[in-house]
Amino acid sequence: MDFGVWPLCVCLVLMPLVMLPESFAAPKGLVLMGVCVVLGMVCWINAGAGVRPPFTWPLVLFAIISCLQAMRSLNPDYAAWMLTLQLGGLFVGFATAVLVTNQHMVMLARCVAIGGMLVSGFGILEYLGVSWAQLPSSGRPSATFGFRNIAAMHLSIALLWSCLLLFQRRRFDVLLGFLATGSMAAFLIFTRTRGAWLGVGAALCLGLILSWRVRFPDGSLLLQIYRVLHRRWWGFGWLCAIVFLAVFVPPNFQDASLSRMDETKTQVSSTVTSITRPGGDRGRLRIWQHTLDMILDHPVFGVGLDNWSAYYPRYDRGDVIGIEVAPDRPHNDWLWIWSELGSVGFVVYLILLWMIVRQFWHQLHKDQEMALPLLCVGLGALALMIHSCFSFPREQAVALLPLWVVLGLVGKSDRVVLGIWPMRRVGLVGLVVGLYGCWLNVAMIQFDRHLFFARDAQDEHRHLLEIQKAREYGIFDHRM
Repeated sequence: MDFGVWPLCVCLVLMPLVMLPESFAAPKGLVLMGVCVVLGMVCWINAGAGVRPPFTWPLVLFAIISCLQAMRSLNPDYAAWMLTLQLGGLFVGFATAVLVTNQHMVMLARCVAIGGMLVSGFGILEYLGVSWAQLPSSGRPSATFGFRNIAAMHLSIALLWSCLLLFQRRRFDVLLGFLATGSMAAFLIFTRTRGAWLGVGAALCLGLILSWRVRFPDGSLLLQIYRVLHRRWWGFGWLCAIVFLAVFVPPNFQDASLSRMDETKTQVSSTVTSITRPGGDRGRLRIWQHTLDMILDHPVFGVGLDNWSAYYPRYDRGDVIGIEVAPDRPHNDWLWIWSELGSVGFVVYLILLWMIVRQFWHQLHKDQEMALPLLCVGLGALALMIHSCFSFPREQAVALLPLWVVLGLVGKSDRVVLGIWPMRRVGLVGLVVGLYGCWLNVAMIQFDRHLFFARDAQDEHRHLLEIQKAREYGIFDHRM
């Protein structure tokens, strides 16, 4: 069983750190595809050694619908890349449920904490204006993620997942937990991402309610949390102090990009109140309204995978699109899935999530020792799902990997054992998706590299030459 855990451990540390100056998404996608290949091999070798998750059939059906919708795409290259990300995430979730036991949760939390702590260190230094920490970015502070919103995606799930270490007995785990959660909380504040703040805050509030409702012979889960907090008041006091200080630290970096931080978001208080100001939603409410119009026009089967950006202009009517603005996505994963996969795909997706939530609730009451770890990892997934109402984790491997690992952990079962050939078929799927995805991500890295040089070109001849070279690897950005 441990053979299935180590690839996840390595990738959870490696994923947030991987980047190239000319490409951000593809290197992280390559890591996701690599773990699919390794987990596929493990499933083949360990045939018959796992259990079938209760969410198997909606997961398979959602994967099939995604494949069929990819055939309708107007940009096959990018749709194929998007499809491998979706299938890769689904496979990681299934493989986690089959190969990983609840006893491995702490090991995985250590890896998430180490990766999050390291990348948050870069982000904090970038925010403070340290010159060597100013990595390439489309919107600072972003550390290795390329954009602060993407950094917030990873932080929203990794922060609450790392809280699991605060309740462990080993001093190393507790110290690592406080260091990781403190640095990630500070970096999350520095990103000025309201959706992530809402996701983490709402998840914590719901966690308090759930811990009060879940009861065992020696008291509620909330009482168990209080006992730990009472013994480690010094650590939680330090954590609160770090968060308090981070609120008042002003940004000290330079960013001339189009997606630079708003002047109204230089302070935490102004960031929170900016939503009530005209234009504070950055046009997202209008985009969501137009996306709903798109859904009403294509209610059953949607517009096809990766076709939202092609269909959207006919609904915009000049509200958002301009010389410097052309939305690629609706900044809401729920509406994005609904509009591209239609009501059929969206309902299957909701059923998949519902079955995972139901199994999570069952596991939460089953084992007192594992209730608190399950609650921490489950709240991390909830925070990211709430953040996805305002963002786009759906196309970011750095968010998909931890999300589906968590969903696999909380949605697993120990009742139905998989046979040899079902396990081998699962492994074969992982190998095919992973190998094809690796090839696509390598091509996309080359594409991004030449497109970067084209944008940086000082003369028309060099610009056209780099565009021509980029096209040899595919059209992964139709705006080229």
